[in-house]
Amino acid sequence: MPTVTPGPPPDVEDPPACEFATVSINEGAVYRGSAGVALRLCAPRATQMMVSNDGGFANAQWEPFTPTKSWQLSTYGAYIMPRYVYVAFKDAAGFVYGPIFDDIIFDPAPPKGAIAVAGAQDWHKRRQLRRLTHRRWPTKWSTCSNYMGKPWRCR
Repeated sequence: MPTVTPGPPPDVEDPPACEFATVSINEGAVYRGSAGVALRLCAPRATQMMVSNDGGFANAQWEPFTPTKSWQLSTYGAYIMPRYVYVAFKDAAGFVYGPIFDDIIFDPAPPKGAIAVAGAQDWHKRRQLRRLTHRRWPTKWSTCSNYMGKPWRCR
């Protein structure tokens, strides 16, 4: 019977960190008050990435892939508007996939508010609160008709 000499074990690739390419701005936040954001990136077997505020990648350059990146959103004065970040990835074979994108609402002066909770002993005397929202995200509540110098409706 012949002697069988085992060969070297086959190369085994580590599984990719994600199945599909993804980008997330500030962990999926809805809005941001300043232009500086944090990107979380994932792409199977990517070795390079290109990041841009422009979907046409004007003036963007390939750089080594990293799973996180600090980024500056483009701004247009104090306008409140969605801002997009576009990313393309490239693997070691040169295959480019993307672009993919995420968005966040840029609001340089986000609304501020306060919440006051009535004590349990006063609850039966209080009128029902009516929820009022400013823009689309923060919520303000009031139990009176004039709250912090602004008119509010109560039920």
